[in-house]
Amino acid sequence: MTVDPKQSDKSRPAQPSLEPPTYEPIELHIDNLELEVPEGETVARSWTAAWATDDDFTPPEYYARNWEGRRVQGIRAETRYDAWLWQRVAVQPGLAFTFTMNFQVEPSEHNRERVRPAGIVVGVGIDPTGNVEPRMETVQWALRDLKYSQLVTASVTAIAEADIATVFVRSVAFVPGSDTLAASGFGALCQTVCARTLYPRTYVLLPPNAPPAVWEKAARAAQRNNWTVGGSADDAGLGTSLLSPRPTVIAINAISWSNPQEPQGLTANWFAQNYPPGVNFQTRSDNDLDLL
Repeated sequence: MTVDPKQSDKSRPAQPSLEPPTYEPIELHIDNLELEVPEGETVARSWTAAWATDDDFTPPEYYARNWEGRRVQGIRAETRYDAWLWQRVAVQPGLAFTFTMNFQVEPSEHNRERVRPAGIVVGVGIDPTGNVEPRMETVQWALRDLKYSQLVTASVTAIAEADIATVFVRSVAFVPGSDTLAASGFGALCQTVCARTLYPRTYVLLPPNAPPAVWEKAARAAQRNNWTVGGSADDAGLGTSLLSPRPTVIAINAISWSNPQEPQGLTANWFAQNYPPGVNFQTRSDNDLDLL
Protein backbone atom coordinates (compact mmCIF):
# COMPACT_ATOMS: atom_id res chain seq x y z
CA MET A 1 0.00 0.00 0.00
CA THR A 2 1.15 3.53 -0.77
CA VAL A 3 0.15 6.30 1.60
CA ASP A 4 0.32 9.88 0.30
CA PRO A 5 0.34 12.50 3.07
CA LYS A 6 -1.23 15.77 1.99
CA GLN A 7 0.01 17.74 4.93
CA SER A 8 2.02 16.82 7.99
CA ASP A 9 2.37 17.85 11.61
CA LYS A 10 5.65 16.61 13.02
CA SER A 11 5.45 18.50 16.31
CA ARG A 12 5.25 16.32 19.39
CA PRO A 13 2.05 16.91 21.39
CA ALA A 14 2.43 18.36 24.87
CA GLN A 15 2.02 15.77 27.61
CA PRO A 16 -1.16 16.30 29.66
CA SER A 17 -0.62 17.05 33.34
CA LEU A 18 -2.24 14.20 35.29
CA GLU A 19 -1.75 13.39 38.94
CA PRO A 20 -2.46 9.68 39.57
CA PRO A 21 -4.67 8.22 40.73
CA THR A 22 -7.02 9.83 38.20
CA TYR A 23 -10.72 9.36 38.88
CA GLU A 24 -12.60 12.06 37.00
CA PRO A 25 -12.46 12.09 33.17
CA ILE A 26 -10.11 14.64 31.66
CA GLU A 27 -11.01 16.26 28.37
CA LEU A 28 -8.28 15.32 25.95
CA HIS A 29 -6.52 17.96 23.89
CA ILE A 30 -7.13 16.99 20.28
CA ASP A 31 -6.60 20.11 18.22
CA ASN A 32 -9.49 21.22 16.00
CA LEU A 33 -12.00 18.53 16.96
CA GLU A 34 -14.56 20.48 14.96
CA LEU A 35 -12.58 19.58 11.80
CA GLU A 36 -12.95 23.16 10.59
CA VAL A 37 -11.17 23.98 7.34
CA PRO A 38 -9.56 27.45 7.05
CA GLU A 39 -10.42 29.73 4.15
CA GLY A 40 -8.35 28.86 1.12
CA GLU A 41 -7.50 25.38 2.48
CA THR A 42 -8.94 21.94 1.78
CA VAL A 43 -7.85 19.98 4.87
CA ALA A 44 -8.85 20.61 8.50
CA ARG A 45 -6.25 22.52 10.48
CA SER A 46 -3.88 20.37 12.60
CA TRP A 47 -4.89 17.16 10.82
CA THR A 48 -2.90 15.19 8.25
CA ALA A 49 -4.77 13.86 5.21
CA ALA A 50 -3.75 10.56 3.58
CA TRP A 51 -5.20 7.87 1.34
CA ALA A 52 -4.57 4.39 -0.02
CA THR A 53 -3.55 3.68 -3.60
CA ASP A 54 -3.78 -0.13 -3.63
CA ASP A 55 -6.79 -2.38 -4.39
CA ASP A 56 -7.94 0.01 -7.14
CA PHE A 57 -8.31 2.85 -4.65
CA THR A 58 -7.54 6.33 -5.99
CA PRO A 59 -6.89 9.66 -4.24
CA PRO A 60 -10.11 11.44 -3.23
CA GLU A 61 -10.77 15.14 -3.09
CA TYR A 62 -10.54 16.79 0.31
CA TYR A 63 -12.63 19.95 0.42
CA ALA A 64 -14.37 22.40 2.76
CA ARG A 65 -18.07 21.72 3.08
CA ASN A 66 -20.61 24.10 4.60
CA TRP A 67 -22.34 22.63 7.64
CA GLU A 68 -24.41 24.71 10.05
CA GLY A 69 -22.62 27.83 8.87
CA ARG A 70 -19.11 26.40 9.31
CA ARG A 71 -16.51 25.13 6.86
CA VAL A 72 -15.90 21.52 7.90
CA GLN A 73 -14.10 18.55 6.39
CA GLY A 74 -15.55 16.87 3.33
CA ILE A 75 -14.22 13.92 1.31
CA ARG A 76 -15.50 12.93 -2.14
CA ALA A 77 -14.58 11.09 -5.32
CA GLU A 78 -16.25 9.50 -8.32
CA THR A 79 -14.02 6.46 -7.81
CA ARG A 80 -13.28 3.94 -5.05
CA TYR A 81 -11.28 5.45 -2.20
CA ASP A 82 -9.93 4.73 1.27
CA ALA A 83 -9.19 8.11 2.89
CA TRP A 84 -8.41 9.25 6.40
CA LEU A 85 -7.22 12.09 8.59
CA TRP A 86 -4.89 11.50 11.49
CA GLN A 87 -3.46 13.40 14.44
CA ARG A 88 -1.10 12.33 17.23
CA VAL A 89 -2.06 13.33 20.78
CA ALA A 90 -0.45 13.14 24.20
CA VAL A 91 -1.97 10.59 26.58
CA GLN A 92 -1.03 8.74 29.76
CA PRO A 93 -0.29 5.00 29.49
CA GLY A 94 -2.85 2.81 31.21
CA LEU A 95 -5.74 5.26 30.99
CA ALA A 96 -8.83 4.69 28.88
CA PHE A 97 -8.94 6.94 25.83
CA THR A 98 -12.23 7.70 24.05
CA PHE A 99 -12.53 9.42 20.67
CA THR A 100 -15.82 10.34 19.01
CA MET A 101 -16.76 11.99 15.72
CA ASN A 102 -20.00 12.87 13.88
CA PHE A 103 -20.52 11.92 10.23
CA GLN A 104 -23.00 12.58 7.46
CA VAL A 105 -23.01 11.17 3.92
CA GLU A 106 -24.75 12.67 0.90
CA PRO A 107 -25.10 11.40 -2.70
CA SER A 108 -22.76 12.93 -5.23
CA GLU A 109 -24.08 15.04 -8.08
CA HIS A 110 -24.30 11.95 -10.31
CA ASN A 111 -26.16 9.72 -7.82
CA ARG A 112 -29.10 11.76 -6.54
CA GLU A 113 -31.49 8.87 -7.18
CA ARG A 114 -29.96 6.70 -4.47
CA VAL A 115 -31.70 6.40 -1.09
CA ARG A 116 -28.83 4.77 0.77
CA PRO A 117 -25.06 4.93 0.19
CA ALA A 118 -23.68 1.90 -1.62
CA GLY A 119 -20.55 0.34 -0.24
CA ILE A 120 -19.39 3.15 2.06
CA VAL A 121 -18.40 3.04 5.72
CA VAL A 122 -17.24 5.86 7.99
CA GLY A 123 -15.74 5.86 11.45
CA VAL A 124 -12.96 6.58 13.89
CA GLY A 125 -9.92 4.71 15.10
CA ILE A 126 -7.28 4.83 17.81
CA ASP A 127 -3.77 3.44 17.66
CA PRO A 128 -2.81 3.31 21.35
CA THR A 129 0.86 2.83 20.40
CA GLY A 130 1.11 6.03 18.33
CA ASN A 131 1.55 4.49 14.85
CA VAL A 132 0.16 6.54 11.96
CA GLU A 133 -0.57 3.67 9.55
CA PRO A 134 -4.33 2.90 9.75
CA ARG A 135 -4.02 -0.72 8.62
CA MET A 136 -1.77 -1.75 11.49
CA GLU A 137 -3.26 -4.45 13.73
CA THR A 138 -2.79 -2.15 16.71
CA VAL A 139 -5.51 0.24 15.48
CA GLN A 140 -8.92 -0.20 17.11
CA TRP A 141 -11.80 0.88 14.87
CA ALA A 142 -15.45 1.83 15.18
CA LEU A 143 -16.85 1.85 11.62
CA ARG A 144 -20.47 2.43 10.60
CA ASP A 145 -22.68 2.49 7.56
CA LEU A 146 -25.55 4.97 7.37
CA LYS A 147 -28.37 6.41 5.30
CA TYR A 148 -28.03 9.57 3.27
CA SER A 149 -28.49 12.83 5.20
CA GLN A 150 -28.46 10.93 8.52
CA LEU A 151 -26.12 12.29 11.21
CA VAL A 152 -24.42 9.42 13.03
CA THR A 153 -21.77 9.24 15.73
CA ALA A 154 -18.88 6.80 15.80
CA SER A 155 -17.04 6.28 19.10
CA VAL A 156 -14.08 4.09 20.01
CA THR A 157 -12.24 3.47 23.28
CA ALA A 158 -8.76 2.04 23.79
CA ILE A 159 -6.25 1.77 26.63
CA ALA A 160 -3.24 3.99 25.97
CA GLU A 161 -0.05 1.96 25.72
CA ALA A 162 2.40 4.85 25.27
CA ASP A 163 2.57 8.57 25.98
CA ILE A 164 1.51 9.29 22.40
CA ALA A 165 -1.55 7.87 20.62
CA THR A 166 -2.93 8.45 17.14
CA VAL A 167 -6.56 9.20 16.31
CA PHE A 168 -8.03 8.57 12.85
CA VAL A 169 -11.12 9.83 11.01
CA ARG A 170 -11.84 7.53 8.05
CA SER A 171 -14.14 7.15 5.05
CA VAL A 172 -13.97 4.09 2.78
CA ALA A 173 -16.01 3.98 -0.45
CA PHE A 174 -15.97 0.58 -2.16
CA VAL A 175 -18.64 1.84 -4.60
CA PRO A 176 -18.20 5.42 -5.84
CA GLY A 177 -20.84 8.11 -5.70
CA SER A 178 -21.08 9.43 -2.10
CA ASP A 179 -19.67 12.47 -0.30
CA THR A 180 -18.66 12.29 3.37
CA LEU A 181 -18.85 15.08 5.94
CA ALA A 182 -17.05 14.77 9.30
CA ALA A 183 -17.23 17.32 12.14
CA SER A 184 -17.76 17.98 15.87
CA GLY A 185 -15.65 15.42 17.70
CA PHE A 186 -14.88 14.70 21.34
CA GLY A 187 -12.01 13.14 23.26
CA ALA A 188 -11.45 12.17 26.90
CA LEU A 189 -9.05 10.30 29.19
CA CYS A 190 -10.57 8.24 32.02
CA GLN A 191 -9.49 5.83 34.72
CA THR A 192 -11.20 2.77 33.23
CA VAL A 193 -13.77 3.65 30.57
CA CYS A 194 -15.17 6.96 29.32
CA ALA A 195 -18.69 8.02 28.54
CA ARG A 196 -19.23 8.59 24.82
CA THR A 197 -19.39 12.30 25.59
CA LEU A 198 -19.25 14.32 28.81
CA TYR A 199 -22.60 15.64 29.97
CA PRO A 200 -24.23 16.82 33.22
CA ARG A 201 -26.21 14.05 34.95
CA THR A 202 -28.75 14.35 37.77
CA TYR A 203 -30.02 11.21 39.48
CA VAL A 204 -33.14 11.37 41.65
CA LEU A 205 -32.53 8.64 44.22
CA LEU A 206 -35.58 7.23 45.96
CA PRO A 207 -35.37 5.51 49.36
CA PRO A 208 -35.96 1.82 50.04
CA ASN A 209 -39.63 0.86 50.00
CA ALA A 210 -40.73 4.19 48.50
CA PRO A 211 -44.49 3.96 47.79
CA PRO A 212 -45.84 4.20 44.22
CA ALA A 213 -47.05 7.75 44.81
CA VAL A 214 -43.47 8.91 45.48
CA TRP A 215 -42.21 7.09 42.37
CA GLU A 216 -44.89 8.85 40.32
CA LYS A 217 -43.89 12.28 41.65
CA ALA A 218 -40.21 11.50 41.05
CA ALA A 219 -40.95 10.39 37.49
CA ARG A 220 -42.78 13.64 36.77
CA ALA A 221 -39.86 15.66 38.18
CA ALA A 222 -37.40 13.62 36.08
CA GLN A 223 -39.50 14.18 32.95
CA ARG A 224 -39.64 17.94 33.54
CA ASN A 225 -35.87 18.21 33.92
CA ASN A 226 -34.57 15.35 31.76
CA TRP A 227 -33.12 13.63 34.84
CA THR A 228 -32.61 9.98 35.76
CA VAL A 229 -34.68 8.38 38.51
CA GLY A 230 -34.03 5.15 40.38
CA GLY A 231 -33.82 3.40 43.71
CA SER A 232 -30.18 2.23 43.78
CA ALA A 233 -27.45 4.28 45.42
CA ASP A 234 -24.90 2.19 43.54
CA ASP A 235 -26.49 3.05 40.20
CA ALA A 236 -26.42 6.72 41.20
CA GLY A 237 -22.72 6.56 42.10
CA LEU A 238 -21.42 4.62 39.11
CA GLY A 239 -21.19 7.67 36.84
CA THR A 240 -18.66 9.49 39.01
CA SER A 241 -15.63 8.05 37.20
CA LEU A 242 -17.22 8.44 33.76
CA LEU A 243 -18.55 11.98 33.70
CA SER A 244 -17.40 15.54 34.21
CA PRO A 245 -18.77 17.57 35.88
CA ARG A 246 -19.50 15.17 38.70
CA PRO A 247 -23.04 13.80 38.66
CA THR A 248 -25.62 15.33 41.00
CA VAL A 249 -27.54 12.95 43.26
CA ILE A 250 -30.78 14.21 44.83
CA ALA A 251 -31.50 11.78 47.65
CA ILE A 252 -35.18 11.73 48.65
CA ASN A 253 -35.74 11.13 52.39
CA ALA A 254 -32.06 10.20 52.84
CA ILE A 255 -32.62 9.31 56.50
CA SER A 256 -34.53 6.23 55.27
CA TRP A 257 -31.14 4.58 54.63
CA SER A 258 -30.19 4.82 58.31
CA ASN A 259 -28.83 1.77 60.13
CA PRO A 260 -26.76 1.20 63.31
CA GLN A 261 -23.53 1.86 61.39
CA GLU A 262 -24.95 4.89 59.55
CA PRO A 263 -27.56 6.48 61.81
CA GLN A 264 -27.65 9.65 59.67
CA GLY A 265 -28.78 7.71 56.63
CA LEU A 266 -27.30 8.21 53.21
CA THR A 267 -24.67 10.98 53.05
CA ALA A 268 -22.17 12.52 50.64
CA ASN A 269 -19.43 10.66 52.50
CA TRP A 270 -20.90 7.28 51.45
CA PHE A 271 -20.47 8.21 47.78
CA ALA A 272 -16.96 9.59 48.35
CA GLN A 273 -15.90 6.33 50.01
CA ASN A 274 -17.56 3.92 47.58
CA TYR A 275 -17.44 5.88 44.31
CA PRO A 276 -14.58 8.36 44.57
CA PRO A 277 -14.32 11.25 44.11
CA GLY A 278 -18.01 11.35 45.04
CA VAL A 279 -21.02 13.23 43.73
CA ASN A 280 -22.68 16.60 44.16
CA PHE A 281 -24.99 15.41 46.93
CA GLN A 282 -28.34 16.99 47.78
CA THR A 283 -31.14 15.87 50.08
CA ARG A 284 -34.85 16.57 49.67
CA SER A 285 -38.10 15.32 51.15
CA ASP A 286 -40.64 13.61 48.94
CA ASN A 287 -42.84 16.70 49.31
CA ASP A 288 -40.16 18.69 47.44
CA LEU A 289 -40.55 16.57 44.30
CA ASP A 290 -43.47 18.67 43.10
CA LEU A 291 -41.25 21.76 43.26
CA LEU A 292 -38.28 20.35 41.33
